[in-house]
Amino acid sequence: MSDHATRDAALERKALLSQTLTNAALAALAAEVAILVYVLDKRQPGLWFVLLALAATVAEVFSILFGGWGMGRIKDAQNPHFNLQAIAGVLGAALLVGSVFAQGKPKQDEMFAELLKVRDSTRALSQNLHALELRVDSLARRPAFPSGPSSSLRGSKEPPRKTASTVPRQ
Repeated sequence: MSDHATRDAALERKALLSQTLTNAALAALAAEVAILVYVLDKRQPGLWFVLLALAATVAEVFSILFGGWGMGRIKDAQNPHFNLQAIAGVLGAALLVGSVFAQGKPKQDEMFAELLKVRDSTRALSQNLHALELRVDSLARRPAFPSGPSSSLRGSKEPPRKTASTVPRQ
């Protein structure tokens, strides 16, 4: 093989590697969009998630740009763009993984929040019912007229209560 053929083969390998890194960066951007959709739907993203996701996006975009700039200058002897492309791609992937771990707290959907309200209301009603049952039991155990019906009515200044038997029918 001649030097010219060897050089062309090396340039083809660099171009292929750059295209592969560009495809990886595009795949990482697609994964980041999928993660973003999930997080906005199911989670409450915090500041760290937003910062890491933005930094990952910027790093992946720069990885693609460095690859394009490197392809434009592929015949130059000193071409640092391919190395920068690889560094930006790895940094973007690491930031993407970091954003996955900084998603925030899970959102409570509306149905679940309503269910919690119903549960709390049911507990409160159950407690009120129990207190009412205790009150009724304590009233049922008390004698109706401690010293006879006539003695309690004589000392009272209130008129006797009307019951079903004392109310005249119309």
